[in-house]
Amino acid sequence: MELKVQFISRETIKPSSPTPHHLRTHKLSLLDQQAPPVYVPILLFYSPTTDISPTKKSCLLKNSLSKTLTYFYPFAGRIKDCYTIDCNDEGATYIEAQIDSDMSVVLKEPGIDLLLQLLPCDPLEKFPEPSAPVGNPSCSDQLLFLWWDGNLRLY
Repeated sequence: MELKVQFISRETIKPSSPTPHHLRTHKLSLLDQQAPPVYVPILLFYSPTTDISPTKKSCLLKNSLSKTLTYFYPFAGRIKDCYTIDCNDEGATYIEAQIDSDMSVVLKEPGIDLLLQLLPCDPLEKFPEPSAPVGNPSCSDQLLFLWWDGNLRLY
């Protein structure tokens, strides 16, 4: 089964307040330096609980992400080299999309091919070189906000 995904918007969300100067360089642990880069996709399905419009929910999510990046400042930065992250407040990618399909099909038989269509990228693609966004710019620092039959999904 092929899902029809319509991307509505893509933007960079910056932290709500700047990273203090003394925290601008985040040193990676020895384990982080030695471990290969890995992207672990997580799909979460939520049923609607309120009558808040998709636009309002999107604004709330963007605001929450902006506030969260203030405390988790390396996720708004860029890899400087194999040892450090430049916490430069460039932000994290936020994608909004809508799917025109019956959600019950996916939930009844969630095959891997169907679920891979819901990810914002290929989880097996090569990771970027230093100076790229933390993790993989097309994967690990993205929040995908997806509307499907009136139900919210976060990825």
